[in-house]
Amino acid sequence: MTHIIKAGHVDEALIRCAQIMKLHGVEAPSRNGPVVELGAPVLTEYLTPQNRVSMLACRDANPFFHLLESMWMLAGRSDVRFLAYYAANLVNYSDDGIMLNGAYGYRWRRKFGFDQLNLIIDRLRSDPNDRRQVLTMWSPEDLQFQNSKDLPCNTHIYFRVVEGRLDMLVCNRSNDMVWGAYGANVVHFSMLQEYVASSLGMKMGIYRHLSNNMHYYPAQHETLVEQLYVSEPRLPQGSLFAMFSEEESKEEWDISLIDSMIDHDKTGPASPFFFVVVRPMVAAWRLHKMKHTKTAAEMLSRSTIDWHVAATAWLLRRIK
Repeated sequence: MTHIIKAGHVDEALIRCAQIMKLHGVEAPSRNGPVVELGAPVLTEYLTPQNRVSMLACRDANPFFHLLESMWMLAGRSDVRFLAYYAANLVNYSDDGIMLNGAYGYRWRRKFGFDQLNLIIDRLRSDPNDRRQVLTMWSPEDLQFQNSKDLPCNTHIYFRVVEGRLDMLVCNRSNDMVWGAYGANVVHFSMLQEYVASSLGMKMGIYRHLSNNMHYYPAQHETLVEQLYVSEPRLPQGSLFAMFSEEESKEEWDISLIDSMIDHDKTGPASPFFFVVVRPMVAAWRLHKMKHTKTAAEMLSRSTIDWHVAATAWLLRRIK
């Protein structure tokens, strides 16, 4: 029987999944070593997917990496160099040290010869009742190149307009509970949902994530799962900041997105989201990399935006 988790915040979903794992998880082998997995799929329903930023100290999610990787995806990139600035170990997942074969954004926007996102947005704008808008990440070629270090774990996304709001269902073949499902995935895909919804002039609806195989690696995360099992979800911390302003067009937002990918030090006009949220995060990360972590934390601590609250806490944990 499929396990169903309904949550208003990513931390709530992670805790609920850990509790299910403790009750129903079984040991199994995997390509990367022993895992604890569930014998049935898991459907996670995020009722307010904007609550995507983890605040759990025991989880210690890196908000800098999650935010900038999401921007990298929306820009349609596949180069590993940009991401390695925020997570150096990603080079180990590249087949050639240059590109990531399974890069979601590249597959959304370039790999198949056209921009899937633009086409889906245009078609839903023309007909909100259209039920054929499927965003594809898995390619039949992936069956031929199984030795790649990086094949997509998330395979397809279905978009659907319900009562004027954009719902989204993500299909996943194999999901790591900690690093994947309730780590990077919820950030990447909720931001994708907000991007598409805002481009259509709609609000976000429900984000559903169907994981065919949910698991975690006990060698790395057994202690964390034990902590989560006895935890209680807390109310979200930090105020939300919309990706799009009300008067902003998709084209204007995309210009700021591309600029942010090309020039980290850009200081000119930008979309409010990049000016208020992204640029301070980039500046703080640079200070952290230069060993000025305390200064970086002090800079972000003046903000009440959820990304900045999480980033300040993450930096302070590095100091301690």
